[in-house]
Amino acid sequence: MGTNKEKHRKSMIKACLAVALIHSLSPMISVRAYAQEGIDYDQLVSREACQILLKGEGQLKETDPSASQAQNQYDKNQVRMTAINERYQVINQEIAQLESGSVNSLAEAKAAISEIVDTLYEEYSLADKQFDQLDSDQQWAILSQDERLSEWLTYQAKIEGLIQEYILERNELEGEYRTLSYDNETLAASLDQDQSAQAQLNQCQLYPYSVKRMAPEHLMLNPSSASLSDYLLDVDQYLGQLVPKAYSKLSFQAIFDIYNKKTSLEEIRQFLADKSLKKLDEEAFAAYQYARELSLFDIQVIAALALQDYYQTNNKQVYHASYSNLLNLKERQLAYFYSLNEEVFEKLKQCLANYLNQKGFTNEQTIQQIRNLHQRYQIKLVLFDPNQGQWKANPAKESGYFTEFANQTLWQTPQVDSKGNPIQTSANPSADLPLLTSDKSLEPSTPSVNKDKLAHLKDKLDRASEGSSQAKSQSLAKPPSLNLKKKEADATTQEAKKPKSLEDSLPSTGEQRFYFYLSLIVLLLGIAVLIYNRYLKRKNKPPLDEEDWD
Repeated sequence: MGTNKEKHRKSMIKACLAVALIHSLSPMISVRAYAQEGIDYDQLVSREACQILLKGEGQLKETDPSASQAQNQYDKNQVRMTAINERYQVINQEIAQLESGSVNSLAEAKAAISEIVDTLYEEYSLADKQFDQLDSDQQWAILSQDERLSEWLTYQAKIEGLIQEYILERNELEGEYRTLSYDNETLAASLDQDQSAQAQLNQCQLYPYSVKRMAPEHLMLNPSSASLSDYLLDVDQYLGQLVPKAYSKLSFQAIFDIYNKKTSLEEIRQFLADKSLKKLDEEAFAAYQYARELSLFDIQVIAALALQDYYQTNNKQVYHASYSNLLNLKERQLAYFYSLNEEVFEKLKQCLANYLNQKGFTNEQTIQQIRNLHQRYQIKLVLFDPNQGQWKANPAKESGYFTEFANQTLWQTPQVDSKGNPIQTSANPSADLPLLTSDKSLEPSTPSVNKDKLAHLKDKLDRASEGSSQAKSQSLAKPPSLNLKKKEADATTQEAKKPKSLEDSLPSTGEQRFYFYLSLIVLLLGIAVLIYNRYLKRKNKPPLDEEDWD
């Protein structure tokens, strides 16, 4: 009897554990579904993880059928486990009823048997004096043969048999439940991993410098195309898919122009007054490589902070280091999306170089078209060798603009012609011109810069004119050639005596040279008219003697 109670107690404990396990699984399923719906964008997926996920995007999609089957199996197991739990509860109730119910139970049978045994024991003791002398086993053997007791014993045996059947069924259900629970734990881990990978993939796809994976065989260019424009149009369409807009719309030239513009400390303070400070620390540098868009405004703020540091420390290396960091950042952005379709980029480079060489497109117009294509997407696909007259694919897995702009000196006054236009010193026709961005809103504002330069140059002219006013009043009787040399010498002397300032490094607009040439032309015309008038007067007069000419 004690054994049965112990078994019953153990079975109840197992039933409670089973119910608790089922209830614990339900919240886990709902949490997983919720995690699939919402993505925490504050927690960025790492750059390396995004590269792996985006490269394996096709493989991840191929596993969707098996993931669907796993989810279906998980759901089936869950339904079965729920049914097991319900049956488990029914069995426990039946066992409890058979063991301790008021009717049709083992407790009722035992009570009746105990009462019958007492009655029979008295009857047999009175009827046979020797019955009391028998041991208990002998007495039980005699009593059990009585029909009244045997019926209850048979009834008790039937109840115990039913209880045993229920116990066996319950044990089978417990074993099946444990198996299903283990399987669902494995399936849940697999589903969680797949769903986590899919959620991270979805997040990586939303990053501004991420692009879709393209198979190399999907790159189909017509090598027999007779029109260079048509061929470049196809290349342009592929580059539109391979190069993210966030990268192409911000040019290296725009970064250089912002850092090459020097403003006063007061202007910087006014500009930064209502701006949130943005310093390119390691965390921001890593995020801007792939997950955060680097805008023109961001560069203006970063450059202003760097220029402010320069004014405070008078260390130009700090300012140039900030400029170099942004150039490096552009290259890191390219390295990120370039790695996603590296084979396609290499194939595109080679196809373009082969096409240009086969068709003999080496004229200046072709070079300019290729240059415009490069500038639009901020990546050089092919390079032109003017010595051999051949195109070759750019072997480097980089933009091709980094060295060009990293070697440029900030705040350097460029050479200008007589009209104030910058002089192009590059003798290589294949060298890229200053980059232009297709997005006009990203170009730095040049009119205000030119006005500042013009005002500064006019101020220089005023100071120079004050210092040389006396010389000008004494130079009217001198020949033009001597006057010109005098002016150039005075201008050189004045420039040498002036202390060099930050503003003197600004480029000249050519206004001073323009007015000089204009004055020279007017002077020459006046001399010519004077000579012609003297010639007419002397022609109308009688000839003079040679002495008069002397």
